[in-house]
Amino acid sequence: MSRRWVHGNPSADTTNLDVKTFHCDLAIAVEKAHRSRCPCCGNPMVTARRRNLQSKKRRDLKSVAHDAPHNLGGDATVWVYACRGCNSDQGPRTFRQWAGLLTLRQDPRAAMVAALADYIERYQETR
Repeated sequence: MSRRWVHGNPSADTTNLDVKTFHCDLAIAVEKAHRSRCPCCGNPMVTARRRNLQSKKRRDLKSVAHDAPHNLGGDATVWVYACRGCNSDQGPRTFRQWAGLLTLRQDPRAAMVAALADYIERYQETR
């Protein structure tokens, strides 16, 4: 059962689906706002539809980036799509912590990551 079908059909059998299926509204809103570009760096993201695109060398693949990573006890329902490169660079940090680190390093992604952290905080307040 695909995520798109369930998301568009409220009467679907949802007993065996994971949490991501129901809490993808944040990810969809961020993806639409950034027009399928990474919300952290602005580069276009590629969806891996074939095995040859899943090479670890590809930093532009779309991946799931959690605001607070699992190893920090983060909420599995708060996530956005980001490119694999930014998701890897984020490491075990929240988006707010990563924005501070990028600011110290004078990385051009700092402003975009800080804006994303603000958006996620506003989203969590409305939940």
